[in-house]
Amino acid sequence: MAAMTTRRSPARSEVDVTGVLGTRSGGGRKRSLLNITGQWELVRDRSESMYPHMKAMGCDEIAALASEKLNIMLTIVQTSQKLTIWQKSQLGTTTRQLKVNDEVLEKASQGDRHVGVSVLDDFIQVVTKFPRGVLTDTRTVAMEQEIPQGTGVVDTKKKTKAQLKKEAAAAALAAQQAALADHVLPPPASKAATSVKMMHSVLELRVHGSDVIVRTSRYFRYKGVPDPVLVKGGPVTTNGRGK
Repeated sequence: MAAMTTRRSPARSEVDVTGVLGTRSGGGRKRSLLNITGQWELVRDRSESMYPHMKAMGCDEIAALASEKLNIMLTIVQTSQKLTIWQKSQLGTTTRQLKVNDEVLEKASQGDRHVGVSVLDDFIQVVTKFPRGVLTDTRTVAMEQEIPQGTGVVDTKKKTKAQLKKEAAAAALAAQQAALADHVLPPPASKAATSVKMMHSVLELRVHGSDVIVRTSRYFRYKGVPDPVLVKGGPVTTNGRGK
C-alpha cells in the first residue's frame, strides 16, 4: 500500500459555480463550495473497520464481518440542488438521491429515514435520522502526497513484527555482501511522490438510549469522472481544474 504523508489544504472547485453550486460571499469575494463529483475508491488499508459501526446498527455477525471485505467504489454527481451517490461493491449497486440543503424521506425495510445534506466550502455533511438513532457523515477533500513503496523512501505504513524481522534480515545480508565485495552498495533510486486527491469520510453514529458515539474514519481515492454507465442520461463532464 502506498503511504500517505503530507496533507495540504482542502481542494475546492476553482470554476465560477454561480447558479450551479451556489456561492458564499466573504469580503466582497465569491467563495466556491466543495464539490465531490467523481469516482472514489475506498482505500481499505487506510480506513477503519466498519465492524463496530455495523454492530451498533443492529446487524448480525455475518453482515458485520462481511463489511470488512467489501471493495467499494462510489460514483457521485453533485449539482446545486441534488447529490446522487451510487455505491458499487460485491453486493451490487445501491443509489441514493438526496437534496442539497434540504431533507428527503428514504424508504427502507428497517424503517423509514430522513436524510439531509449541507454543502459548505470546507465540507459536505449528510445527516441520516433513522428509528435507531442518527448517523452523521462529514466529508472533506484534500490533496496528499503518495509515496510508492520499495523506492528507498521511508514508508510510514505500520508493519507487523514478521515484516520487520524479514526486512532486518535482508538488510543484514546486504551489508554482509557489501563488506565481502569491499564496497558500499549504492542506495536504491527514489521515485518522486505523486499528488492524489483523497476524500475523508468521518461517520458518527449515535444510537438512541446510549451515550456512546461510534466514530469510523474512511478514505477514498479519486479515480476520475463519474462512471457514464451508472449515470443516466449519458456521460458527465467536469471542468478540468475541478478534478
